[in-house]
Amino acid sequence: MKRIPIKAAHDVASKYNQSQVILISFDKEDGLTHVVTYGKTLKDCNEAAQGGNFFKKAMGWTEHCDSKPRRVMNRPTVVCLCGSTRFKDAFEKASREETLNGNIVLSVGLFGHLEGLDMNGDTKKMLDELHKRKIDLADEVLFLNVDGYIGESTKRELEYSKKNKKIVRFLESC
Repeated sequence: MKRIPIKAAHDVASKYNQSQVILISFDKEDGLTHVVTYGKTLKDCNEAAQGGNFFKKAMGWTEHCDSKPRRVMNRPTVVCLCGSTRFKDAFEKASREETLNGNIVLSVGLFGHLEGLDMNGDTKKMLDELHKRKIDLADEVLFLNVDGYIGESTKRELEYSKKNKKIVRFLESC
C-alpha cells in the first residue's frame, strides 16, 4: 500500500480552510488501512493525532494507537517567510502570527527595498542564496503574496521550495 503523505492532509486543510484533518484510506488489494493526520498549529496537530488514534482503536487496531505527530514529539514546525521586502508590515505580521501558532520562523534579515540596497548587484545575489539556505532548513514556506504580487526573486524561491518538496502556503489565495 502506498501511504498517504502528511502533505496531502495539509493540502486538504489549506484548500478547505480547516484547522485539523484526519484521512483514513483502505487498500482492497492488500487489505490495509492507513490513517494520516494534520493540524495547523501544534495544538491542532496533537488533537488531530488523538482523533486519528480514536479511529484506529475503533477499527480494532491493537498497536500504534498512541501515535504522536512528529511536530509534537520532536520540535515545532520551522516556517520560512518569502516575499518582496517592500512588504515589511506583512513580514512582521506573519512572523508574529506564526510564532503565536508555536512555529519557529525564519525570515529576511533586512528589507532591501525599503533600506535602499542595490537590489540587482552582488549583495542581492548573496541574500537570495542565503534565503535558499533558510528554505532548506524549513518544513514549510509561507509566501507573502500581498495583493497577489510575486516578484522574480520570490518566483525563484517558490520554484526552489516546490523542487525541494517543501510544504508551500500563501498569504493570499492564488
